[in-house]
Amino acid sequence: MRRLAFAFPYVLLLAAGGAVVTACGAIKAADAVADPGPADGETGEEEEEPGTSKDGSVSDDLDGSTTKKDASKKDANDPVAEPCTEAVCPTDVIASGLHGPVAVAVNATHVFWIEVGSTIPGAGNYGQLIRLAKGTTCADRSCFDVVDPLVLDGELEGRYIYNTFIALGANDVCYTQTYNASPGHTISCFALTTLTKRNLVTGTGAAASLWVGATQARWAISANGATRGEIRGRPLTGGTAQALVPLRPDPTSVTSDGTALYWTEREAAGAPKGNVAALRSDGGVAILASDRAGPTSAKAHGGYLYWLEYSSKLVMRVRADGTGTPETIATTDANPFALVVDDSGVYWASAGAAQTGSEGSVARAPLTPNGQKTTMMSNVRSIYDLAVDSTSIYITSVGAQLGQGRVLRMSKVR
Repeated sequence: MRRLAFAFPYVLLLAAGGAVVTACGAIKAADAVADPGPADGETGEEEEEPGTSKDGSVSDDLDGSTTKKDASKKDANDPVAEPCTEAVCPTDVIASGLHGPVAVAVNATHVFWIEVGSTIPGAGNYGQLIRLAKGTTCADRSCFDVVDPLVLDGELEGRYIYNTFIALGANDVCYTQTYNASPGHTISCFALTTLTKRNLVTGTGAAASLWVGATQARWAISANGATRGEIRGRPLTGGTAQALVPLRPDPTSVTSDGTALYWTEREAAGAPKGNVAALRSDGGVAILASDRAGPTSAKAHGGYLYWLEYSSKLVMRVRADGTGTPETIATTDANPFALVVDDSGVYWASAGAAQTGSEGSVARAPLTPNGQKTTMMSNVRSIYDLAVDSTSIYITSVGAQLGQGRVLRMSKVR
């Protein structure tokens, strides 16, 4: 799903032939893919453990006092665990005072994000790829690592640019830079152990999504005028980029379960209707779901493919093998755009009806249909991206103006 252009007082939008001009608070599809696991979705009252309050928020010490429970020890995969909401769980600000925090990803040790804008202090008119160690909070830019100091500048100022995506694999963190001039389109990767930069591809076209696994990278190229889109890829350690699925109408996201390849697409550039598709082992294309209302942000998990429907405000799933029919997981707030799925459930972000980012929200539902939807966060100003780890959700918020960007974290369960 392409980001929407949200209008803010400090954004200067420029027009260029064939360019997709975006502004701050615009939205993207998240690209983290979890390993397959058992479905959940059961509900019920959680039994009290000795020394634990009924709501699970405090525990009684032996001396009679009460202390906050450690959120990191809460099991989000417990089918009867209560999802967090702002009313009962704190929202931690792990980084603040940022100019344009956009794409975000997280692994076991670090949080990564892209910060864009030409006025970042000390950045020399460039954006940055940033890494922050977990367990750290940062309010003055002194406590995180700048992995790449030469990221595309000017996104908030409305330069001739497209979308920015970030993806984490087992060994690499990669991101896209897409400019108005096709030769400038690049995908760069850093080895997580050495932070050595290498160029994955140049001149790849306007990237609409990025997925990175242990040994392979896959990305979707959106349609451009009369030029159709395609799904491309290459090994992370060498080789050349290839068109794995050429001549698709207008891809909006791509994902994989480590073996098979899946994507969402519109029937034509800018069309509201579209399909959910898979590449079979014989090279054929299988349509898993057709006539969908703005499909985007596909994620594979547990033998199913999950996706968002931007126009119909739905979270959907279908069996990855093509059997059965699509199932509705939940109804979303207006303008859903980022989806992540793991054993504990389905999490997504929505921009809100105003499309200004002032009504941004994050919600959660079980993996199976007919489960209870929980709105975890609401009114997140200029929400931009979403990521999860085993215990928490992470949000990038651009804020109302430059210098008010934040990276937020909330526990998954109470």
